[in-house]
Amino acid sequence: MACNVTLTGIGYSCEPNLSGVKAVYIADWNDVSTYTVSNNNITSITMATGKKFYEYVFNKNTAGLTSTMTKDETNGYQYYTNELTGNINHLDTTKHVEVNELMSGRLACIVNDKNGLFWFLGQDTYATGTALTAQTGAAPEDGNYYNITITDESKVLPYSIDSSIIGGIVAKPSAEHN
Repeated sequence: MACNVTLTGIGYSCEPNLSGVKAVYIADWNDVSTYTVSNNNITSITMATGKKFYEYVFNKNTAGLTSTMTKDETNGYQYYTNELTGNINHLDTTKHVEVNELMSGRLACIVNDKNGLFWFLGQDTYATGTALTAQTGAAPEDGNYYNITITDESKVLPYSIDSSIIGGIVAKPSAEHN
């Protein structure tokens, strides 16, 4: 069977383009009941009753999402490894417990990039914590933070998410961000 492609080209873009992640929202993967995709864009997400995505605040300019394709035509496979990395400021007991839950959980993640676009991790199977470093730092100017990596493997690049559905599936942030 032939693998036909339809190419249309990509022109030069003069639009502003900011790198990095503005916000991350994470839920238990099993709490995402269904989602609808149209033209590589998620247009609806249904959560299990009473369940929501929760915001995780990363230090400014430390969080990023990288998607890497792995392809082997000889063995006939192609997939994407999507890695969300970032630092969560200040080691403490409450964050220690929450970070341990993140690292052991089966996750669905929404990544809001600095261009205002939303991306979904956990579309083919769950995302999972794959690396964690907690450091106190040595000198006063060193960082005191958790550096986490959450990894997702998928047959496609992360789907974008229609921004109009975010408010209905994300828990309102608490008055205090730790």
